[in-house]
Amino acid sequence: MTRLTWVDRDYEIGVDRGVYYPANGVPEVWNGLVSVTENTPDISERVRYVEGRKFAQHRREDSFSAKISAFSHPSSFLLNPRVPFGMSYRIETATGYKTHLVYNALARISSRNYGQAEVPDPVGIDIATVPIAMPDLMPSAHLIIDTAAAYPGSVTQFEDVLYGNDDFDPRLPLPSEVFDIFELNALFKIIDNGDGTFTMEAPDDVFLWFSATQVEAEWPRVLYLNEDTYRIRSW
Repeated sequence: MTRLTWVDRDYEIGVDRGVYYPANGVPEVWNGLVSVTENTPDISERVRYVEGRKFAQHRREDSFSAKISAFSHPSSFLLNPRVPFGMSYRIETATGYKTHLVYNALARISSRNYGQAEVPDPVGIDIATVPIAMPDLMPSAHLIIDTAAAYPGSVTQFEDVLYGNDDFDPRLPLPSEVFDIFELNALFKIIDNGDGTFTMEAPDDVFLWFSATQVEAEWPRVLYLNEDTYRIRSW
């Protein structure tokens, strides 16, 4: 087993680590990515009322779509144009990078320019998707992981799945698996015991003890709202 590697870094402008995950086949590095322009989906809501009170709300989000600009594409990319595929790419931020996962996508080449130049013009590729199930969220085909807000151990395990390692081939994990990786490796956990009580698991230095029965949690992602309420941010 080997980890995916990338070349042609001179062609990467703000986006890198592209990977193409065919439905049936071996994932391939997507070298030569120039940009990924994500289209903002339209969102519509339908609300139902009974005797003036809202009792149901259905929110529909259009499928994620984007335009890819690249100097090349994986060798098997256009062999099965009607078979959905997955892809991933990485965007740099001021604090690190965000990894984008795209599921259930179809693509077509929308533009190709031929001319005499030392460097060829990039190819335009349009992709459209069909949403899939997301744990405790609305269906979607686009998942973004902000690695700067995650624990290094979780990021390492996530990227071992995404890009492969010495023991496993690369693959595109389902959203449920991505959520599990970051949840199971969280250093700060709140566990609902099901009986009206909660158990907190965290490093000892997170807790500030006032007495044997009074404790306060100090954590960058724990926001104090009032004396009885905190807001805890997940990954």
